[in-house]
Amino acid sequence: MSAPIAHIPAALAAVTRGARRLLEVILHIGAHRTATTSFQQTLEANRANLRKTGLGFWGPAQTRAGLLDGLGRDPAQATAAERARARRSRAAIAAALAAERDRGTRRLVVSEENMMGTMRGNLAARALYPGLAVRLARIGAAFPEVRRVALGVRGLEDYWASACAYAIAAGLPVVGPSAHAAIAAGPRSWRDVVRETAAAFPRAEVTVWAFDDVVGRPAAQLAMMTGGAGTAALPRAARRQNASLPRDGLRAMLARRGALAEAAAIPPGPGCYMPFDRDQRAALRIRYAADLAWLRSGAAGLARFIEDRPGLSPGRRGQGIPT
Repeated sequence: MSAPIAHIPAALAAVTRGARRLLEVILHIGAHRTATTSFQQTLEANRANLRKTGLGFWGPAQTRAGLLDGLGRDPAQATAAERARARRSRAAIAAALAAERDRGTRRLVVSEENMMGTMRGNLAARALYPGLAVRLARIGAAFPEVRRVALGVRGLEDYWASACAYAIAAGLPVVGPSAHAAIAAGPRSWRDVVRETAAAFPRAEVTVWAFDDVVGRPAAQLAMMTGGAGTAALPRAARRQNASLPRDGLRAMLARRGALAEAAAIPPGPGCYMPFDRDQRAALRIRYAADLAWLRSGAAGLARFIEDRPGLSPGRRGQGIPT
């Protein structure tokens, strides 16, 4: 056997080892109130089954244990201690990614909606994810191997109503009429969020879906992120988690706190809380319709919008699902 041929087995073994260590990172960044908690808890409960398919999962148990500490802060505003925490987080992420590769993980889903910011920050700013561009750029630098960034969007009137209900349940100050008016009149929308996400991850594909398509369907969410990988390991439906309290529940909660005027301002009944008036809802609805039209038209080449839901015509179901 000639010398070059003798080296073929060793070369093939090296290629195989390298292939086993290829790792596709998928960041699921949110948004809040789009079934993220149900999705995360479903994947956490099926972690072992997913691992058998070569799919790894990092959820809040990992991301909120210090893994992302300091990464979201604007470097110009960060303290020396925050910058040190960010350096430690980048090192910890690099080590954890190397461990996933050595374990044979082929795809890794990292699901953490607080990568975008917080609902408290949104409510305080009366806008969707202020400072998003800086936050995501910092996080992107810590995940250099990201292939796809996944994001769910939701009708703006329902998103903001859910955020306002969350504020009450979390014991935050009740969002009042002036804030409702500012939210309804504000120009920022999901289009801005998608544009800034694409700019922060220029080498990754941005995948977007609508919340209404995935409620109770964690396998559908995973398919949109992975092109179908790992979905056989998940249940077809999942119990909804972290849903907003109904109006009567919010009224009772406020009454227990002594906020009787705020409680009385919420109409009684078992239905969903909707703090926006008719005109404000119409404004939010128009803005979201424009978001969907932009996404469906190709999002200026910045994102892939996937529509896949029960009842969708066979000709459109699954359009754009990545491979």
